[in-house]
Amino acid sequence: MAIPWVEIFIFPGFLFILGLTIIFEQIVSRSYSRFSFKPKDSPMFIPIVEHFKLCFKGEKEQLNIRSAIQGILLLFFLTLSLTSALLLPICVVGDFSSIVGSFGNNPGKTSGIVGIISFEGDLLLLLTISMLIGVLIFFILWVGEKHSTYEALKMALTFILFDIPLFLAFIGPSLVRRSMSISILAEDIRLIAYENKIYGIFLLIPWGALISLFALSFKFDQPYFDRLDSTPDLSIRLPTTINWKLHVWNLSLRIFEVALAGVIVSVFLGGAYLPIPILAGYELLAHMLNFLFKLSLVMLSITIIKAIVPRLKSNQAINANFKFLVPGALITLIVVGGVAAVKGIS
Repeated sequence: MAIPWVEIFIFPGFLFILGLTIIFEQIVSRSYSRFSFKPKDSPMFIPIVEHFKLCFKGEKEQLNIRSAIQGILLLFFLTLSLTSALLLPICVVGDFSSIVGSFGNNPGKTSGIVGIISFEGDLLLLLTISMLIGVLIFFILWVGEKHSTYEALKMALTFILFDIPLFLAFIGPSLVRRSMSISILAEDIRLIAYENKIYGIFLLIPWGALISLFALSFKFDQPYFDRLDSTPDLSIRLPTTINWKLHVWNLSLRIFEVALAGVIVSVFLGGAYLPIPILAGYELLAHMLNFLFKLSLVMLSITIIKAIVPRLKSNQAINANFKFLVPGALITLIVVGGVAAVKGIS
């Protein structure tokens, strides 16, 4: 009975995801300074030690009802982000919600690499969590004293609107597989692409992956510690005071960004699956390292996009979303689904 609790709280659960997120933040901020066109300054980022200093040091604030409510909302924000990471099929071996892998010479099976939370429809749960986080962002900023209602609503809507192209990109593989399970998509989309190479290489995988990468890059283009010359913005743009609340805000955003990047790995890159023989006893390590390698590639791609594309204002982000990403995602969805229906691919 102890093993599920170890998986949830230690590995590959909460502690693992927390450590992974903090390490990725340092790697991403360092990488950004390499790819940015402003190399004369170093990026403003929080080193690992400084993360935890914010928990014990920083600005003091007057304790009142608004401050207490904001603290509770931030902790709920962190909880939702950590819960979303439990959906990723990293290295836990478990039961699928339906038989998978029945393609060509691949026999169907009922077990494989799954998320700690895994069921048919868990992709919809992730969408729900993302929308809840957007609502939380509004209330966290609104309750605080540094943002007006208009500013809070604008930032929350900018965050939520990028869910549309992001999840439209995920719906394409879901239609082909007829499943909304992240673990099943990670297992089967690679097999569908292998059985239908031209369709998989030129339609199913690349366009959806490209749209989701750009959507994720713009969705999380709101941090305060990964961009150059961000010091002038700190006095007016920080969501909270510079103390433990800022640490929780930043960490929660980073965890959810890593979780969504992990979904891109699962849906479009085969998840933790490793198409080579694995020595007995090393399966867990091999699956984990393979997943982390693919996740690193996705995070690096997002970093390059952020470095090349200047930080967008809210109106520019909304224009980019509805003029390019959403139409591109809809066209991709229609083409991918239409070709699959005509050719009987499933």
